[in-house]
Amino acid sequence: MSQVRLSIGGKGYTIACADGQEDHVAQLGALVDAKLSSLGTARAPQEAQNLLFAALLIAEDLHQSREKQADQAGELERVADRLAGAERERALAAGQHDQQVSRIAELERELADTQSAARAAAAEGDEIRAQLTALRSDLADAEQLEAELRAGLAGLAEERDALQLELDEARMARSEQPAEEARGPAADPDLAPALERFADLLEMCAGKLEGRRASS
Repeated sequence: MSQVRLSIGGKGYTIACADGQEDHVAQLGALVDAKLSSLGTARAPQEAQNLLFAALLIAEDLHQSREKQADQAGELERVADRLAGAERERALAAGQHDQQVSRIAELERELADTQSAARAAAAEGDEIRAQLTALRSDLADAEQLEAELRAGLAGLAEERDALQLELDEARMARSEQPAEEARGPAADPDLAPALERFADLLEMCAGKLEGRRASS
């Protein structure tokens, strides 16, 4: 144990304390002496009362210090609550940010797919237009061929009619001849086969014309 000599209110006091606590006890004694000196003319005649007043002043300081600490602790807790709320809001904002980033990426993928589909549709449209142009060209060629076939068919029909007329005239002439002459060789023996060939050719042209119409 150690002893510390204190001077309080102009009087000396010897106080025992643990080793190493001398300075701390001396500081406490100086605090009591300062509080006692603060009484000034209000000091009581008895030294014990003065020490009691000094102790009460110290107790009041301690009480105010504790209240201040309590207020500070409450303020610290409120600040901690605000910080926790801010952290929750930050976490929520971070989550929303991640969702927005994900949504942006999704929209970018959809935009890329839309642009790709638009390019594919444009290419398909170009191909369709090319096919339509080719079909129109084929149709023009078919119409020209049909016109040519019609013209040829009309010419063949005229030739057929002429041959038929010639054949009819030949038959009529034969029917008007005497029996002896009628038994002679027939006039124009190649006329009937030629007429048949023209008829076959006419049917073939008509068939081609109908087939062309069906294919177009």
